[in-house]
Amino acid sequence: MRKSFTIATLVSLTASMSLAYPVLAQSGTQESQSVTSFQAQISYDESRASQITLTDQTATVTGQGASFSDQTLTITQAGTYVLSGSGKNIKLVVEAAETDQVHLVFQNLTLEGEGTLMQINKAQEVVISLADGSQNALTESQASDDEEVKATIHSQVPLTLNGTGNLTLTALTKNALEVEDDLKVLGGTYTVKASNHGFKAEGALDIEAATLTIEAGKDGLHAEHDETTERANISLNPTQLSIAATEDGVDAGNELTIKGGTITVSQSEEGLEARVIRQLGGDVTIKSSDDGVNASAGSSSKPSDTSATSKPSDTSATSKPSDANATSKPSDANAASNSVDASTSASRATSDSATASTSDSQATTDSAAGSQADQANKDKNATPPSPPAGQAPPQGSQPPQNGQGPGGMPPGGQEESDPSLQIILEGGTLTIDAEGDGIDSNGTVTISGGSLVVNGSVQGGNGPLDAAGDITITVGTVWALGTSDMLQGFAQGSTQASITANIAGTAGQTLIILDANGKEVARQTASKDFQAVIMSSADLVDGQTYTIQVEGTTQTATAALVTPVTGGFHP
Repeated sequence: MRKSFTIATLVSLTASMSLAYPVLAQSGTQESQSVTSFQAQISYDESRASQITLTDQTATVTGQGASFSDQTLTITQAGTYVLSGSGKNIKLVVEAAETDQVHLVFQNLTLEGEGTLMQINKAQEVVISLADGSQNALTESQASDDEEVKATIHSQVPLTLNGTGNLTLTALTKNALEVEDDLKVLGGTYTVKASNHGFKAEGALDIEAATLTIEAGKDGLHAEHDETTERANISLNPTQLSIAATEDGVDAGNELTIKGGTITVSQSEEGLEARVIRQLGGDVTIKSSDDGVNASAGSSSKPSDTSATSKPSDTSATSKPSDANATSKPSDANAASNSVDASTSASRATSDSATASTSDSQATTDSAAGSQADQANKDKNATPPSPPAGQAPPQGSQPPQNGQGPGGMPPGGQEESDPSLQIILEGGTLTIDAEGDGIDSNGTVTISGGSLVVNGSVQGGNGPLDAAGDITITVGTVWALGTSDMLQGFAQGSTQASITANIAGTAGQTLIILDANGKEVARQTASKDFQAVIMSSADLVDGQTYTIQVEGTTQTATAALVTPVTGGFHP
């Protein structure tokens, strides 16, 4: 019998080599969690590792710390375990001591069955390493009626994924991966299809140097916590992240920080949602049937995922609701047409577990306020439709200034601005195609770097930029195109000039901005029809007059630090 790794051995091995993944730096208002040597560990001493081979409905164990009985493979102590082979209807269970660190190496492991295929009940923490070049898959091939099922891989302890191999996760019943604590993804390539959420953490969710493709019946990435939102942070610095989701692309109960990488949300109800959304770098592209980026206190107020008895009929997570519901949340009735469990509601509970019915405590005062604010924003769709592209909007009284509606009312609706809710763009690129608001904050929006392009809704009642509080810009480039009835400009505190104009165009046409000498200052090609534009860049000079051209149509505008609102206010 071979000896398992001891904790001392693990520390000794990892201390002798440089870490493959550096300690994450501080960003935003929250500090990212550091990566320990154990979490970064990929290599191991093969002579000391326990070898586990799956064959059909059996498992062969060579080494200590694991046993197989009644189609259940149970790991009971600290060490390194190398899993390979192909199994069917086998449950992988980790039931170690609370002080044990368990290292699992997936080396061409395939497993299929019903419900939860891997259950981590007890350990200090668990690391799953994807061996170099390995192809691994955990596939829920049959949906389960067991209300206790939460995910294909479910962990009650902190979990880290690393390595350079591949892992495919398929969930017919609930989530693909759920961790009732912190989740780190430090490497590897992942293909995920889930009936509910792709990856869910009831704590912090950090992704570094990994490639993920996610199709989800609810959120692509989801972080929440039943007792406090402070731990429900998501930090993203992936190599590449692609999400197609029925609900939100990324949903954090507290803060979402994007540090780098290429992130594409090709399908979503709302692309990014959290109390605070901060982009420091990276290239982000979003397509949404409602708001592109939403700062709201009610970001984790989804209904409890307790409906485990109603299961999809196939593995596809790609059947999504029609964009016909672009200006409102899809009703629960629409979920019946999906191949995944895509139930949706205006209020969001805090747990995917059928046993989590007591999680009503998550519906805090903040969540209620956020839900009310979100509803106020959606009620704005009751406004009369905007004039068609190519027609000037109706002219009326002097447009409100400084982002305020008549009488000083906030442009984002009747709700009061919550200063704790923020959208912050400090770097990178952010491109949004939204059927609701492009940027929607129930607090403030601050732009101090990077590039923002919004192709907003072609329907009335939505704006490319929308905030209950102020929208300010000091550095950066902004193109915001949309309807003319919901055009919110930049407020006092802005130090970079901007221009706004009611000028209409169609998808594919190019806007060109010329200075007083006829020199081109900037250009942008629209991906959708539009009736108005807001533009800001370092090339604009406060007080100077510019000409905006769209396919032969011209209009002049004077650059200003405080941009006039050209189209009314949000009712």
